[in-house]
Amino acid sequence: MTIATAPDGGLPDRPFYDPDMASTSRSNPSYAGLPLGRRLCELAHVASLAVWFAAVVGAGLTAALVFPEMKSLDPTLGAYPSYGGEHWRLGAGRIAARGFLIADAVQLAAAIVAVATLVGALLLGLPTRRVSTLLRALFTGGAATLLAVLFFYLAPRMNAPLRGYWEAAALGETERAESLAADFGAYHGAASNIYTSLALLTLAALLTAVWSIAMGDATRSRRAALPEPTLETPALASGKGGR
Repeated sequence: MTIATAPDGGLPDRPFYDPDMASTSRSNPSYAGLPLGRRLCELAHVASLAVWFAAVVGAGLTAALVFPEMKSLDPTLGAYPSYGGEHWRLGAGRIAARGFLIADAVQLAAAIVAVATLVGALLLGLPTRRVSTLLRALFTGGAATLLAVLFFYLAPRMNAPLRGYWEAAALGETERAESLAADFGAYHGAASNIYTSLALLTLAALLTAVWSIAMGDATRSRRAALPEPTLETPALASGKGGR
């Protein structure tokens, strides 16, 4: 900021007003002020996180609703006439499995977009030395890591006994079906914990992303916009002041 002096070398009676500085202070470097590429990355990032969270919650709600309802109906499934086990559990499991399959496909696509757009935003100027950026990377990366564990470790160990359970039940091999169901159930608790963690992490990543975007690059922009403060040389020191 420049402090103006009066003609006699003293300070003016009225405060100095710099219209350029006033317009800078009024600027709001939020989402609308970001470059187009960065805005597109941020928009796609938030949308993908929202879809990812919805897929996780949707699959969990499907299972939470289907199993109690099927148990209360206690059906006998025509496709498994010789199976002597619990038909309601078998039927609910088949419905829930279809829901989780769809949810996992949506999760995979959303995770790829979320990670790619976060990297894109970083390359396009998202400040790295900010708490919100660190949290975004932590939550998004954590969710992607858990999804990889689900896909590459748990899913192969759960899908094989699950399909075997259905096949044995269809053939009326109740004891073998129950044994395969127990093998599937050994990993069910870990899968449930991962889904719960995925819901929490994707929600946290979504909220943190919205917070980060709302902040924009305000701090950095304000610092860059402020000029170095200067003071005009006093009249006496410059030799212009007279008696």
